[in-house]
Amino acid sequence: MLSLSRGRWIRARCACLLACAALSACQGGDGQRTEAESSGAKTGSDQSQAQSTDARQVAECRTRQKHAAGHLHGHVYSIPDTVTSAPSGSSREASAHLRHETARALARVQRDCQVSPNSMLRFASDIREITATPMDRPSLVRLARAYEERTQAVGGQWRAREVLGDLPAKLALCRSYDKGIRAWYDVRSGDAAYGKNMWVDWTLRNETRQTVVVYQDGALWARDVLPAYRGEWDPERQAWLYTWGGSSADPQSRVQPGKQVSLRANVVIGHLPMRSDGKIVRVRPGLHVTPAPAGRHPTCAVPVRRGEP
Repeated sequence: MLSLSRGRWIRARCACLLACAALSACQGGDGQRTEAESSGAKTGSDQSQAQSTDARQVAECRTRQKHAAGHLHGHVYSIPDTVTSAPSGSSREASAHLRHETARALARVQRDCQVSPNSMLRFASDIREITATPMDRPSLVRLARAYEERTQAVGGQWRAREVLGDLPAKLALCRSYDKGIRAWYDVRSGDAAYGKNMWVDWTLRNETRQTVVVYQDGALWARDVLPAYRGEWDPERQAWLYTWGGSSADPQSRVQPGKQVSLRANVVIGHLPMRSDGKIVRVRPGLHVTPAPAGRHPTCAVPVRRGEP
């Protein structure tokens, strides 16, 4: 009996040990699955967080590109006047200025964006191509289209519409003035007790069949001006800079068909008091012409040559 009972006890003990081992293995397996599931959940959370960060960086970069488009708006909008007023019909100055300002805007965006500013990169590439040669009227159309396309991509449509909407009418008006409007300027001087006075006179002749309204603006650089009349120092040209016009409040001149008007550039007191060796080293005159009455039509910046043609 004892032998039989002991045998049963041993078998029961073995069965118990086997059951415990199986339970332990199962528990270990469940633990491993839980750890894998936790790892998977953590990976999914990391991916979601990374996607959220990427989306935020893209949105921030888009906003910075929109701001850059806004900064360039004034430059793009003014370039047509630089081109249409060029006596040769094309402007190296416009190309260089636009290329420089676009490169500056791109550099700021690249510095501030944590992702690639693709729209700004493509616009900068367009500008390099457009400004590879002096800008002319056909290149203005290409510029307006490139600006429209790139600004739309970052939400600046209204700026593009402003540029593109005005340009066709402006170019059409300028074409109508190519043979009908003649403008020129002269640099003049007169003796004075302190040395001399120098000034700029401009003249516009209207050979069209309609009355036009003329606004003047411009800039000149001069040296050896008397201290009380000095303007802003331009270190690049080593001369004093003076600007005038450019406001709707400035005087305007009406010119009838077949007539001409002559006025003095509105600089300081109408002239620059200088020492006897003073001189005006450069003049950049601007005359903007529009059909009368003013305010109902675009304006055209017409070429202004030195000396009567």
